[in-house]
Amino acid sequence: MAAGETTYTIGKVVKMLSASFPDLTVSKVRYLESEGLVSPTRTKSGYRTYSDRDVKRLETVLRLQSSCFYPLAVIREKLNALDAGENIEELEAPVADTAAEEALLATSHVLEDVPSLINVPVAFVRTLNDAGLLQITRSPNGRQMVNGRDIPLIRAAHELKRYGIDPRFLKPYLQRANREVPLFKQVLSGVIGRQGSLEDAKVRAAFDTTLDRLLDLTEAVSTNLIRREIYREFNYPANSSEGSR
Repeated sequence: MAAGETTYTIGKVVKMLSASFPDLTVSKVRYLESEGLVSPTRTKSGYRTYSDRDVKRLETVLRLQSSCFYPLAVIREKLNALDAGENIEELEAPVADTAAEEALLATSHVLEDVPSLINVPVAFVRTLNDAGLLQITRSPNGRQMVNGRDIPLIRAAHELKRYGIDPRFLKPYLQRANREVPLFKQVLSGVIGRQGSLEDAKVRAAFDTTLDRLLDLTEAVSTNLIRREIYREFNYPANSSEGSR
């Protein structure tokens, strides 16, 4: 960061972008940072400080999410392209990427095709299957298949593996999911009951919106609880308010 450059706290950044992204929270910014999509500088006392360039990058991430509906993995690729000098308008233009991602998630895939689709080895997918995190099925002609809806899970688990977190250590997340499903089901059943059937596109849209919000909120709770306990374990300095970090 250049000397004399204006910097902002995380709380200030949220306020600056709230007009365009009213649902933006400090937790969301921290989450995007944890995903490697924005990299603020840390002061000696541990405060996050954002430059104008960081704010612009965060704005780009949020726009690609909200306007183009890109998943984070695709946004990361777009940012890498932007860093390589590509024009941001060109990055936002190709809706085909979104369509391709949706198609990837909407169908099942032959297990042997996974490496060419998402650059994850077959052996790793088998490891996830052995850990009970997904289920490899067989097609009528006997080929091993992977559900496209498991693609984001495979990507995330594969990236965690790079940090030394083996799939077998992810089983508590499966247990957590099994505990949360009944809670979500109760809320989502109410959405369907008020509006009709999932055969109706409007009902599906309301269903998906509610589910996404539930996932965001429970993830925020989980993230903050884990962060709190990690800070406690490492005696992280508590000389500042959480909202300004």
